[in-house]
Amino acid sequence: MNVQSYPSSRSNHEPFRLAEGPVWIAERNAFIFVDIEGKAVCEWGPNAPESVRRIPAPDFVGFIVPIDARNVLAGVRDTLMILDLESETFEPYLRLNLDPRLRFNDGKCGLDGSLYAGVMAIDQNDPQAEGLGALFVIRAGTILQALRGMTIPNGIAWSPDRATLYHTDTPTQSVFAYDINADATLANRRVAFSIPKESGCPDGFCADDDGNLWIALWGGRKVCRFDPVFGSVSAEIPVGGLNVSCASFGGKERDLMMITSGSSEIDSGAIFYAKLPVHGPGPFAFQPNP
Repeated sequence: MNVQSYPSSRSNHEPFRLAEGPVWIAERNAFIFVDIEGKAVCEWGPNAPESVRRIPAPDFVGFIVPIDARNVLAGVRDTLMILDLESETFEPYLRLNLDPRLRFNDGKCGLDGSLYAGVMAIDQNDPQAEGLGALFVIRAGTILQALRGMTIPNGIAWSPDRATLYHTDTPTQSVFAYDINADATLANRRVAFSIPKESGCPDGFCADDDGNLWIALWGGRKVCRFDPVFGSVSAEIPVGGLNVSCASFGGKERDLMMITSGSSEIDSGAIFYAKLPVHGPGPFAFQPNP
């Protein structure tokens, strides 16, 4: 199969320790993302690509999901907090009381406002880090489900009909598919496809309007478009960073992809963007009081 290659641009030269999880907020004409190990929530907009706003967070911040134009939900260590982007204040919403070795990692909201959020060991060199993580399903301040035995839960996306959720546990090199029950819990886990380790490790990802998955490949220097049924690659976006961590659609036409990376022994984390001939859906919002 012919693999189409799309160019990317680096937004600026500001270093990040572990940039992750960009989310487009249309009302702000900007992406909000996190620097997990830099303990910050950041804002970047295509109208000022050389400028990044940083909001210090109380601890490791694994993800954000939108609530409205002014507020986002942030996964800060083991606590869900509501961040007011204007006043830059964090207010606790729900604490999970996790093992102190754990922190939030990737997280996104479904169509009904339910939150799917992963947790992982802060120190991946911990002899018990493998299998210490989990994926939680949270709605209305209640944990509905905890899928345990994961190591680095990552990359949440939905099929176009919203009936299937895709997710990865990065060290497995596999993307899993789940059926979504009426109460937002997950069932019937199966391997959708696997990725050769020499290509890089599957990290954060998103889906386009046709249901293809755009997966950031940690250690692979690129984002690739995968068919979720066959696992075949039809497009790639090379970037100027080794550890590519996440990709997300945004922009007024939803054809602008923001790509994040983390630091490595040879480069610092950075943010990139690419204009694509395909479109992706916007994020679903969290509902703190449904």
